[in-house]
Amino acid sequence: MLSDWVNLTVSNPSSGLYAWYATTDVPWLQLSRIEGVSLGSDLGSRPSTLAIRASSEGLGPGTYFGRVTLRALYGSTLQVTVTLAVVPGLPSGVWNSSDFNGDGRGDLSLASTDNVLFTWLSRGDGTFDQRNQPGPYPLAQGTWLPGSFNGDRLADLLHVAPDRAVTWFSWGNGSYLPWNANIAPAEGVWLAGRFNADDLTDVIYIGSDRAVTWFNWGDGTYLGWPANPIPPQGGTWLVGDFNGDGLSDLANISIARVLLWLNWGNGSYLVVTANTAPPSGGPWVAGDFNGDRLTDLFVVTGTNTVQTWLDRGNGSFQAVTFRANYDLSRGTWLVGDFNADNIADLLHVAPDRVVTWFSWGNGSYLPWNANIPVTRATWLAADFNGDRRSDVARVTPDRIAVWLNRGDGTYEQR
Repeated sequence: MLSDWVNLTVSNPSSGLYAWYATTDVPWLQLSRIEGVSLGSDLGSRPSTLAIRASSEGLGPGTYFGRVTLRALYGSTLQVTVTLAVVPGLPSGVWNSSDFNGDGRGDLSLASTDNVLFTWLSRGDGTFDQRNQPGPYPLAQGTWLPGSFNGDRLADLLHVAPDRAVTWFSWGNGSYLPWNANIAPAEGVWLAGRFNADDLTDVIYIGSDRAVTWFNWGDGTYLGWPANPIPPQGGTWLVGDFNGDGLSDLANISIARVLLWLNWGNGSYLVVTANTAPPSGGPWVAGDFNGDRLTDLFVVTGTNTVQTWLDRGNGSFQAVTFRANYDLSRGTWLVGDFNADNIADLLHVAPDRVVTWFSWGNGSYLPWNANIPVTRATWLAADFNGDRRSDVARVTPDRIAVWLNRGDGTYEQR
């Protein structure tokens, strides 16, 4: 993004002429010219003008200072330095959270509309080291999926763009190796998971007439394997381990039914209709809400009610209804472990409050008002300090604010 031009007048208060040249000490300051001449009083007192503007492309949020220095071309040792500041905000784009440097703390990434991939590496105290990498193609379109795409325990990214698929292998320092993948991009749903037993992140494409599992070889190439069932039209797709075999399965949730795609590990699936009809409402999220290592489902069913579908591991669920004393029908729901008990909890960012929902493990919850102010933002949950508790990041156009979780329903703002 470019700022408006700012005009700097260069006058010569003495006689004769002052021939000058200009330099900058930062690459984001642009000059309309690099040389000029200003005339003194004996030659008509004619100043010259230099225009300066800032380019914030590739700069993260914060305050940046740059200097423009004017020096004489001939003879005189006179020089003048002007300091300018630019305060860019955050560009828009696609956010993700994962551990991109393998230190056990959650980091952030932004594939921006400026075609720069920003990475914020967590320092563990609620602050970040920012890294920027320009992209060789448009980054803000398509689907970004984090995962371990080469097995080195660093989180990588797979970008399925409208015209290509690219694996961004993390070097662990906020920079990446973009590697063109042999995945055919298409409109539809793209999900990441462990679809075979090799500990590499695979992906599945679900379109209107087919599903394809793309098994990862770990070197930036993939094997596309058509799934044996034809996927149903529409609905919400969620990834989880619904039978406890360590492989990623799928759940398709429509108005009429819930279908489980239980993964055989070879690109084919056993499709099972869940025993319970889905209630009206939404959104649906997935997590292990009772700590039995089976993926459960959670859905908002009314103004004050939710249902937790506790997974029995055989394609059936126990639906448990829970009622709260405030409006649940709007806002954002985030899944995380907010008290380090190895049971998934929830964070509800409602229009008028933020509430941590501590799971009791039986489909009921302890809703606890959090000391986090509400504003319109992108909200993310991750363990930013490595203490096994999910923290909260709030992203607004001007900054990233982090609330570190104390584990008792309160948070420390950083």
